[in-house]
Amino acid sequence: MNQPGKTSADRNPWNTVGSVSAKSGLPAKASDGAPADHAPQAPVPTAPAPAAPLPGPEPGPAPAAPQTFPPAPQQPVPAAKSTGVLALIFGIASILLCFLPIISTIMGIAAIALAIRSARRAEYSGALTAGKITGIIGTVLSLLVLILIILSITVASRVYGSFGSSASNISADQGYTPDQQRAWSAVEDKMDALASQNEQDAAAIAGLFTQYVNDDAELAPYMQGCDPALYATWSVLGLEYEDDGVCIADQEGYAYVNVTARDGFELVGLWSDLLDQAATDPGLANTTDEEFAQIFTDTYLQALAASNEMYETTIVLDLQQDADGTWSVVEESWDEALAYLFGL
Repeated sequence: MNQPGKTSADRNPWNTVGSVSAKSGLPAKASDGAPADHAPQAPVPTAPAPAAPLPGPEPGPAPAAPQTFPPAPQQPVPAAKSTGVLALIFGIASILLCFLPIISTIMGIAAIALAIRSARRAEYSGALTAGKITGIIGTVLSLLVLILIILSITVASRVYGSFGSSASNISADQGYTPDQQRAWSAVEDKMDALASQNEQDAAAIAGLFTQYVNDDAELAPYMQGCDPALYATWSVLGLEYEDDGVCIADQEGYAYVNVTARDGFELVGLWSDLLDQAATDPGLANTTDEEFAQIFTDTYLQALAASNEMYETTIVLDLQQDADGTWSVVEESWDEALAYLFGL
């Protein structure tokens, strides 16, 4: 039975049990007239709660790991254009300058070296290939030219090395050997005889003038009064000569002679001018053949008197040693020298 004045809540045994204070942890008294909680209270921790962390910047995303790739395959490096062009220029120059073997060889080797160096660097181009080929060709040509030069010098030294005392002793200024002096004396005899107008040489020179006259068949009949002997005499007036070297080997040799003589071409030019002046004379328009021939003779004499130009030249006379050891000038060589000096 329920006791009078007490409710069911007063009779609940849980009412005598105080709830645990959230702050002290001790049993709390039940408030008068306040219903007590029927459920047990969970114990409240007495340790102070840790302080919340201070707000800060939000962390950014984690850095991504570096991405790796397999190594790219090695590609051949293209040849530089300038290297190829330079090699080609050297190669072409070595061919064009093969007559200068030293310079050509240097350029050819340079072209080949540039091509080989580029090949080691895996550089290839058409210009490099062409430069290498032309460099090889130029080098070979220059070496051939060099060999020919060496052979020529060797042969020349063998042919002329025994001339006189030596090949270097060719000039009279360096002194002649007795044998060279005897050979030059033979040349002096011929030149002195020419200057003194000996009959044999005068006839040869007159024959040269006659040959010149007969070459023109139309004018030859009118030039009969032009005495060839006068031309021969005029040709050697003031003739001078000097020694320019003697070479001898065994029983043969040759001599260089510097000659100053009358200029026959200047004579012919002056004669032609005089004839042209006579042709313009109105009074000579109706001349006879005899008068025309006389005009040729008169202008010929005028040209000989007015022409006094001299010219200098060099002749080469072949020499031979006779059985008695004396030297003389080869006659064929002397005739050629006269034709060269006095031919018209």
